Amino acid sequence: MPAMTEDDIRQSPLWNHMTKILTRVVSERPSDPLEVLNPISNYVLTGSTVPPKKHTGVYVAEHTMSKADVPKDILSNTCWAAHFTQALAPPKPPRRVFDGENDEEGNSEQAMDDGRYAPEVDIDESAGSGTLSDVVTEQRVFNALGTGIPPEAAYHVMIGLKKLMKSEPLSSVRLWGKILGRKSDYYIAETELDPAYVTLDGEDDEDMDNDGDGEDLPIEHVNDVFSVHILKRHHATPKEKSGTDLNKYVYYAASTADPMVWSRLPDVEPQHITVARLICREFTGNLEAPVRSHPRFLGLEKHYLRAQIARITCACRIAPRDMFTTQGAVPDMDEDEDGNPLPPPEMVPAYAEVPPLIPQKAPDEDDTDEIQAVRAWYEGFRYGELLQGKHWVHIAPTLLKCGRATIPPQQSHEAEDNFGDAVEASHQEVESIRPFLSDLSKDEPMTLPGHSRSQLASWTFSQGYHNESDDTKLYLARSMRWPGAVCYAMTTGKPGAVYQSLYVGNGLKDLQAVDYAPKLPPRRMVEFPEEGLVLQRDCTPQEEQEYTPLPTSNGVMYTDNEDEEEDQ
Repeated sequence: MPAMTEDDIRQSPLWNHMTKILTRVVSERPSDPLEVLNPISNYVLTGSTVPPKKHTGVYVAEHTMSKADVPKDILSNTCWAAHFTQALAPPKPPRRVFDGENDEEGNSEQAMDDGRYAPEVDIDESAGSGTLSDVVTEQRVFNALGTGIPPEAAYHVMIGLKKLMKSEPLSSVRLWGKILGRKSDYYIAETELDPAYVTLDGEDDEDMDNDGDGEDLPIEHVNDVFSVHILKRHHATPKEKSGTDLNKYVYYAASTADPMVWSRLPDVEPQHITVARLICREFTGNLEAPVRSHPRFLGLEKHYLRAQIARITCACRIAPRDMFTTQGAVPDMDEDEDGNPLPPPEMVPAYAEVPPLIPQKAPDEDDTDEIQAVRAWYEGFRYGELLQGKHWVHIAPTLLKCGRATIPPQQSHEAEDNFGDAVEASHQEVESIRPFLSDLSKDEPMTLPGHSRSQLASWTFSQGYHNESDDTKLYLARSMRWPGAVCYAMTTGKPGAVYQSLYVGNGLKDLQAVDYAPKLPPRRMVEFPEEGLVLQRDCTPQEEQEYTPLPTSNGVMYTDNEDEEEDQ
């Protein structure tokens, strides 16, 4: 056997293995080094202190990583899978209705030709007949852009929304977003009720709101008195009817611990939005929890949650340009002296009725002027166009200062008498807002004190990864004013684009680097002037006895006035 040099010994695998073992022994300093030599040797070789049962001679990494194909809490949390089979089961075939009692062939054929069918006894044909957005696919797109909820959670939510559609008369359902709380988070579902149930459900909402209003409850804190002047003016503003304006959609909330149980949120009221703008409070995860704040919030956390949803929706519901059209959003365009049309106004008075949102229709191929008006939509958005704010528009109504999307109707004289000049002043001032379907480039910029730039854009845009040989491109618009609000747009080279919006955040507005401070109490009222007041000094007992009339012999006391009358 040839002799080995020192270099050959230091380069041998045995030398390297023993070096690692001794290095770990020196660093850890065990009490009995001889007993831990074998476990440390196994750990260096296989990544585990226990030796393998059978040596295969295959190299094993020191830290093996196994990818979980199922959720981590699959054994502990099985609520999401309880109704899996029932939610995804295909519908049962309908049962035919026959004209007679006997099952005759003629009657059955006649019933089939007429299309008269009756469902099974245990099946509600109207339940689950609405449209459900593909939550899993949408979240997969959001995950590719670095946002959204995990795939396992998206699958759980899809099963929960499927169950919700079968229990409620809904025409459309989609995942609005996720709001983070201190103890538990909320999944929010945005739904649209069947028009036949809107009136009935609106009456139920009034009872629901009255239960948690808390206006008639006794005042427990002195601070509640200071907020009365803020709520008084907006309490007279009526809320919008169910199925219209801010209450067009019905929202449901479910806890992230059990997305199978959904609770309907009440319709939003102007006073809740007004107070929600003045406070900064995180959510607890309990819909029935009271809202302790200044000014006083007349409601529970479910009312506060619904108010924040309305604020976020009005500010962050966007879509690519020319996806929708409208009518009556701006006044008729005037012409200058040369007959050229003037540009549309930057600001318009608040609407008495929200303009309709009409999906874009394909223009006539022979009409070049009509195609040019919607060129970006008709030809497909070009590369990089959706990275600019002018190619995105707001598709939600503007939220007015009074807490409504439209001008409140004229109040009766009784309301004016009860609330004084505040209601009358609200009718005289008409708020100016941006026109409906205005682009994002016209949004007010953000100002951050101490920042190198004096103004920052309210929206940022980014582009996802795409293959140059493929026409499919992904774009993401992110709100800076409401952190967590995003919207993606997918273009495929065809007319229009596929878009979807989502919100994942704590439900609070960005403070623009300014520390939050509660609204101060109102100024103290002016005291009554004391200059003209002259106080009279009370007489002493000695002075009172001095001016007391003297008694007569009959025991009757005469005053000086009676003596004067006798003299006359």
